[in-house]
Amino acid sequence: MDLSVKIMSKIDTLSSILQFQTDDVSSYWREALFNAYPFLDKEKCSLLAWKDRKQYLTSELSKFYDKIKMNLQKKCILSQQTWNEKKENINHIYTKVFDINCYNLFNNMVAEISLNPICPRNIKQHSYSVFWAGDELNFLKTSLHEMIHFVWFYIWKQHFNDCWEKYEAPNLKWILSEMVIDTLIKNTDIGNIYPENPKKKTHILIFII
Repeated sequence: MDLSVKIMSKIDTLSSILQFQTDDVSSYWREALFNAYPFLDKEKCSLLAWKDRKQYLTSELSKFYDKIKMNLQKKCILSQQTWNEKKENINHIYTKVFDINCYNLFNNMVAEISLNPICPRNIKQHSYSVFWAGDELNFLKTSLHEMIHFVWFYIWKQHFNDCWEKYEAPNLKWILSEMVIDTLIKNTDIGNIYPENPKKKTHILIFII
């Protein structure tokens, strides 16, 4: 497995955030944005129609994106360095845990640094986003989490030969894969490289899905 870390474009970042701010999304997901960015007026957004809410959030977050562009670049560099330092050990452990050669799998993975505190992924494209405000340990946690999904569903598809669309929320196979994550972290060598192993301490900073 190998990984390239990039900065998500402003357009893609806004699109990623806004998909969790529509009227049909539960408050659990919508409020994550306002917890991450207190300068956003949550009460105002709750009263606005979708068109006006979208315009308000786009305007405010676009300005913030431009303001922290240098921070995003630094985060990108540090995250890539973290991966480069850890990848040999990660490949070794994932190969051992899943009993397949992970060195030759997913050498096209992409992690995109994003303003979105919710970190969606694309199983088929082997890509995922990482919240910019987290440190390198949060980057590593998100990456290890998503890589478990990638390998799990790779093996699953080899066995069942079903469609990729069934591996994303809200499908039952996605729910099952989320249940598997903690089990593997707690009971395999992945737990030895996972920051703040759940056996010792539980701390959630961002939303990983």
